[in-house]
Amino acid sequence: MKIKLNLWTKIIAFGVVISIVACGEDPTPEPIVEMQTEEDTTIDYDDDDSYNFIMPSPLQIAAIFKRAGLTYTNETTSPVENVSNYTDRVSKALNFGVYAADLSYCVLNKQPQDAVKYMKTIKTLSDDLGMSDMFGTSNIFTSFESNIDNDDSLIYILATIQENLDEHLEDNEEQYMSVIFFAGGWTEGMHIGVQIATKDNPSITSRLIEQMVILENVIEALKQYPNESEFLKEITAGLEDIDNTYRDFEALRGMDIDDVSFADIKISDEELGMIIEKVEALRSKITGVELQ
Repeated sequence: MKIKLNLWTKIIAFGVVISIVACGEDPTPEPIVEMQTEEDTTIDYDDDDSYNFIMPSPLQIAAIFKRAGLTYTNETTSPVENVSNYTDRVSKALNFGVYAADLSYCVLNKQPQDAVKYMKTIKTLSDDLGMSDMFGTSNIFTSFESNIDNDDSLIYILATIQENLDEHLEDNEEQYMSVIFFAGGWTEGMHIGVQIATKDNPSITSRLIEQMVILENVIEALKQYPNESEFLKEITAGLEDIDNTYRDFEALRGMDIDDVSFADIKISDEELGMIIEKVEALRSKITGVELQ
């Protein structure tokens, strides 16, 4: 089994752009380009059965938040004290992705205290998942704390951790875990995004539904996880429910999604509300945080 998914980088980049948006600035291209070096995302399961797809960068997902007026609030992110609630490998991996997105959201919004908390939480989960070496030496964590006010340094540190994680997964033939990380990170990113949509921001709607095109490939990859648990099946079903709901929107019904110009798609408030409700329900299932 071979899976190559540079998704940790993408989760980090997702949070970077969300955070820049929250500050009302244009994304800075230099660090973003540096963090997107992977080519096509490819999954090969058997010699006679392969499934290949290109995973869009969460930078594209994060574009829905650009200039949308999102401001930082720690009530939006997943509580770090919940980390002890995740007791099985799948829930730990999903919430690893959730906390990775939250970490980047904190970093670029210049929230040093919260950023350190999320860094420690990710370290805890990486230890639990047998991925302690993704942090290399303890110097990485120390460097993160000492450079907490230096955005460029923090991005470099996060990229270094990502490289270590990629190497760990490849060495241990566990690249499939990246899909689970990504599912958690995507859900958390969409959770952050719908906070804008709930504030009657009409410019966000078409960009929000545009992100649903990612789901089909993520769902297919999750279904091929070699140790699929009942919980993972529930999460996959939740993603399928979101995917099916959006594909059944009146403006999209019967259309080839690959040919849709989302800038021209109009959905009703009711349809938008359905997506928001399902995203929030899935996020609640992953994190254990009750819906408000």
